[in-house]
Amino acid sequence: MFEHRNESRSASEEKQKDDGDELRVTSDSSSETPERDQETPEEDDDHVYPSGIQVFIVVGALALTGFLTALDRTILSTAIPKITDEFNALGDTGWFSAAYLLTSCVLILFFGRIYTFYSPKIVFIVSLLIFEIGSAICGASQNSATFIIGRAISGIGSAGVTDGNIVLLQYTVPLRQRPACNAAFGMTFGVASILGPFLGGVFTSNVSWRWCFYINLPIGGAALVAIFFLVKPTPIKSKETSLRRQALLLDPAGTVFSVASLTCLIIAFQWGGTTYAWSDARIIALLVVFGVLWIAFVLVQVFFQKTSSIPARIIKNRDVLAAIWFAFSHGSGLFAMILYIPMYFQVIKDASAIKSGIMTFPMVIALVIGIISGGILTGQIGYYVPFAYICCVFTSIGCGLIGTWDPDTAHPAWIGYQVLIGLGYGWGFQVGIIAPQAALPREDVATGTALAQFARLLGGTIFTTLGQNLLTTHLASRLPALIPGLTRQQVSDLGATELRTLVSPNDLPEALSIYNDGLRLPFYASAGISASMIFATVAFRWLSVKDPERQGGVTEKEKKAREESKQESA
Repeated sequence: MFEHRNESRSASEEKQKDDGDELRVTSDSSSETPERDQETPEEDDDHVYPSGIQVFIVVGALALTGFLTALDRTILSTAIPKITDEFNALGDTGWFSAAYLLTSCVLILFFGRIYTFYSPKIVFIVSLLIFEIGSAICGASQNSATFIIGRAISGIGSAGVTDGNIVLLQYTVPLRQRPACNAAFGMTFGVASILGPFLGGVFTSNVSWRWCFYINLPIGGAALVAIFFLVKPTPIKSKETSLRRQALLLDPAGTVFSVASLTCLIIAFQWGGTTYAWSDARIIALLVVFGVLWIAFVLVQVFFQKTSSIPARIIKNRDVLAAIWFAFSHGSGLFAMILYIPMYFQVIKDASAIKSGIMTFPMVIALVIGIISGGILTGQIGYYVPFAYICCVFTSIGCGLIGTWDPDTAHPAWIGYQVLIGLGYGWGFQVGIIAPQAALPREDVATGTALAQFARLLGGTIFTTLGQNLLTTHLASRLPALIPGLTRQQVSDLGATELRTLVSPNDLPEALSIYNDGLRLPFYASAGISASMIFATVAFRWLSVKDPERQGGVTEKEKKAREESKQESA
């Protein structure tokens, strides 16, 4: 499956390989972006990749780390009741998941910058260690404060691991073979995201909720050992600089503004419509502060381009912009369906948490098939754009059909429609990630893929919250007629099994109908956001991952044009 290139290298190239794990930064006078081994596309293609079993071990280790970080996003949903009982901290419930989502999302752009300037191998190992430390703290915590701190630490590590998976892949296989590896990453990510609630229920019911986190330690440890011994990234050709210069190259002002603004945005969406009304002064203040800080971030990127987190040459690339929107829309729809389909089974079909997980297997299996087949076929035909079109059509139609579910929906409908969206999201899963790799030179891939990964997670975080607000608003306006005195906060806290205990048997069919109508709102919203992927799809250029001149992300002609642009700007 994976090819090994045995091209001879000069003594200087051998020395660069041996020094590949050293931390380095650049101080080039014409550009603040570090230059890796990319004098020409042909030289980039002469990079010697691992061969044989080493490739499978490295790719497998990277996929496992992606599985663990994705699992931590959803595994708590069925374990939270036990955790709140043990800690007596029902009021902290929202932060059990939000702490992880917050840090894992807002720091992705920062880690993209880190991977650009320092050894990807070392940055990845440190990130994985941070994730493991956070998991250990969560598993051993004796109170909610410690638990939340552990979740935040795990999120920091998760951001670095999420970026690092794609960056390290550059040094493991050539571009034409990365779609198959991205398929493996996508498969583990998708399966972990969907099976998280099921596994959380199994651990909580049969062992302890603490094993939702202890399970990360041996698996992550094994992956860390494999990466430590087998990964040797290409070094950065650079000059040593002072610590002050290194700090400036990491765009500290831009990082502070972006992290602070996104923190305000995510907290606003976490609290808005549930903990506080959207008209509450706290929510309005958070959104206003987000807007001000985000404008400040944009201004920093515009006026300090030599040290900006998002260089103009990257954000102006049409394929990168298209990848960002595609990933945002894809993540929005996928994560919403992952959350609300099990909710339909638990509330409307009266399934347990474990059984509802089993009932989502049609989507899981179809997602895996779509991701694997999409990766293999992309590598075979060379183009990823066809799968973007298929993804857009299948997901928008499938989500719309799922919106027609009601309490009497039979097996063929709820199985078949899940298969439709599973295949669609599977075939489109890697499009937003592979596009920047095909369109950008190697030194810019870390930033380009970080933008796409960030967009996917941000879309999922925002859209699941918006879906919850749509559902809560609908229930708050309709359920009090059946349950007098029911407040909006009580509706927000309503568990999957509680609805049946709050209404009389005679009123239950009407209550289920109201809840079902509420679930249709996020389903239809997912159909709409999935359909919007068409705008990104038509913007993609038809770049072939099989083009031998594009192994570094650019052709010789594009590279010369970029060098001329650099000289003119200098």
